[in-house]
Amino acid sequence: MSSVELYEGFVRFVDAGSKVDFHFRWLRHNADLDRRTAAPLGIADVALDDGVLRVRWSDDSRVSRFPLRWLREHAYAVNRSEVPRPPSQFASFELDGRAGPAAVVDAVFARLAQHGAALVRREVVSPEAETTTWLAALAARGWRAVSSSGNGSSVIEDLRADHPSHDRPGADAAIELHTERAFVEAVPRYRLLQGVRTADHGGQTILVDARAALDYLGSLDRAAAELLAATPVRFQRRPRGAEPPVIAPIVARREGRFQIRSSDFTAAPSHLPFNEVDGWYRAHDRFVEIVRDPRHQYRFRLGPGDTLIYDNHRMLNGRTAFRGPRWVRSACFDPAPEHDLDADLSLDASG
Repeated sequence: MSSVELYEGFVRFVDAGSKVDFHFRWLRHNADLDRRTAAPLGIADVALDDGVLRVRWSDDSRVSRFPLRWLREHAYAVNRSEVPRPPSQFASFELDGRAGPAAVVDAVFARLAQHGAALVRREVVSPEAETTTWLAALAARGWRAVSSSGNGSSVIEDLRADHPSHDRPGADAAIELHTERAFVEAVPRYRLLQGVRTADHGGQTILVDARAALDYLGSLDRAAAELLAATPVRFQRRPRGAEPPVIAPIVARREGRFQIRSSDFTAAPSHLPFNEVDGWYRAHDRFVEIVRDPRHQYRFRLGPGDTLIYDNHRMLNGRTAFRGPRWVRSACFDPAPEHDLDADLSLDASG
């Protein structure tokens, strides 16, 4: 029995146990009417009628008809391997931390290797002191804390809108998904975020598995994924001019090693050749569309004493806007060699 299903950007024809996918653009280009496309190109609905696939286009409401025999003859994506969307259920890396940081650190390493993050739930009497407890537990395993500003300052950064040092417009605004310290050559490998006080409203932490997002993009548009890995762009600390920009692709992958380097607010003007700019931005926008989709995001609130540790080379981090005295403490780390999952693999932009 045959059936048809409508997806984002393609139509799936199921016939005799086989799944055959056709892009909207391919169907329009081979349609039995005006083949010019509208922007954006869309399909309102599809149906099977007596051996014919009927497609009603959303831009002009006209209907195209494709004989199933003809579709079978020209099928170009039969039973293709499908890559799952980036995950969104944070329960997969959530841990009970009642036993304390030193007791759960091995479980944290396991979650980091598998999921790229570990979320340790723990109620404590003094949440503000919990950060130093974690620093000690990780230091005992050889992890090295990195200065919060890269200039020898404290390794702990207090993120709070109600503190005089953070009392500025926009301190409680949403923060877009980004790589922490994308503007330095040696991006810290891991980041810790530890809750001290929750906001009255909002203040959700957002994580996206950028590695899964790139895999998903590659399954839809291989050229776009390859272009992101092959095109070096520029990142620079604000205020700009104090240090030279770092030039690197936003994604780099080789032999199992992956690194995301993405930050709109530390992106510097690119110096790409004129005939490469449009193509790079099209690829970049497809990736951004995937990571900004709420279906592809982990979203949760950090309670007092809760601690998130995530792989800053794999995950993108952001935050929703909030109201109230939200207080989170942050620290960055580079791992001990035995806990660096790919320390011996070289990293370049060859994909």
